[in-house]
Amino acid sequence: MNGIGYWRSGLALTVSQSGTMASTGITNNRPDLVPGKTGMNSNPTIDQWFDPTAFARTEATGTFGNLGRNTLRGPEIFNVDLSLVKNTRIGRVETELRVETFNLFNHPQFGPPARTFGNADFGVITTAASPSCQTCGTSERQIQAALKLRF
Repeated sequence: MNGIGYWRSGLALTVSQSGTMASTGITNNRPDLVPGKTGMNSNPTIDQWFDPTAFARTEATGTFGNLGRNTLRGPEIFNVDLSLVKNTRIGRVETELRVETFNLFNHPQFGPPARTFGNADFGVITTAASPSCQTCGTSERQIQAALKLRF
């Protein structure tokens, strides 16, 4: 039996606001964080990962938002891969039966939420993690079996 498992906290995310700041020419300025709020929902879902009431648009000319860079977290990555191998020898013939399972618990791996405050899809997760992501595992459970004969 072989196994690989990991549980990684979400990637650090930076929230920006839509539009251009007056008199600065800067696009994607960060919004203000409302005092007493963290920006994260207490129970985040793919439909509302961030708390939209925790942010306020920075409108004043020449000012920048007080929300820091990389202050929020995206969805976690959780994955378990497992393989079972059975070797048998009968005389001069050896067999190896192998069953491998990737993403054993079929845990969904989500991409980051939309991070532009002021857009309709702010805080909504619309994508799964890329299946080619080397550290994310697979997006769905996969099982494969193999039989090897040596003589």
